[in-house]
Amino acid sequence: MREKCERMCICCRTHKQKSEMLRCVRQKGEDVVLDLKQSLFGRGAYICADVQCIKRVNKTGALRRAFKSNIKPEVFDCLNKIAKNLEDSFGKNEEF
Repeated sequence: MREKCERMCICCRTHKQKSEMLRCVRQKGEDVVLDLKQSLFGRGAYICADVQCIKRVNKTGALRRAFKSNIKPEVFDCLNKIAKNLEDSFGKNEEF
């Protein structure tokens, strides 16, 4: 039987399944990019796919610390769009 792949969020430090998280990658000699398919080669950092962690990672500089380099604003713009989509989709369905 295959083991479950768990990763730790760079923001809240909780362990979750790899499929439940967003992955950012710094490829060799390149900038940091968001890896939605989780298939790019390179140094990766994981963020919980929830609104609070995505917003907090923008404020705290956790990505900058994880990669020990500056992060382009486009990465944060993309993360903010994902957070907005999550807010919109869960905001409509609060009757769990």
